[in-house]
Amino acid sequence: MKKDDLRKLAKPAVLLFKKVPPNVLTVIGTVIVTVGAVFILTGRFFTAGLIILLGAIFDTIDGEVARYTDKITPFGSFLDSTLDRYADFFIFLCIAIYGKGSNLTILSLVALIGSFITSYTRARAEALGYSLKVGIIQRPERIILIILGLLFGYRVLWWVVLIIAVLANITGLQRIFVFYKQTKGGNNG
Repeated sequence: MKKDDLRKLAKPAVLLFKKVPPNVLTVIGTVIVTVGAVFILTGRFFTAGLIILLGAIFDTIDGEVARYTDKITPFGSFLDSTLDRYADFFIFLCIAIYGKGSNLTILSLVALIGSFITSYTRARAEALGYSLKVGIIQRPERIILIILGLLFGYRVLWWVVLIIAVLANITGLQRIFVFYKQTKGGNNG
């Protein structure tokens, strides 16, 4: 699905929330995802998946509302990215705690590291004036996979976390390699 198709799908929600400041929508989305993550702790995966899906919708429409209302700001972009890291942390932390004593805990922590490295490598490259959007799995795919894993239950969630752990870390390494090629492996600075 193309970005323009997603924007068309989001249009009714954008019109519904156009009077709400985009940064408020960002915070609301993060709070909703965090509440959803808490349901993971009690093994109520389906409920967690539905709530996180709702939070992900807010996380999608905040930027669309900002574009629609011409309220795109550097702080809004910064806030969105930062709160996305908090949301990722709470999701994987709750999965790790739920899986206490099992390999799900380790997988969840490895998935968290991969998710953070994937985001960090892109942000750091952009701070240095480069574009680094390559990767096997980025945040939208990770969130969709987590939601599906939660909706389908523990066994599917276990495999989803394993897939994210592997692919997110491969993406981080892939970005390091691509950035090395972009900069011709220059000296450390």
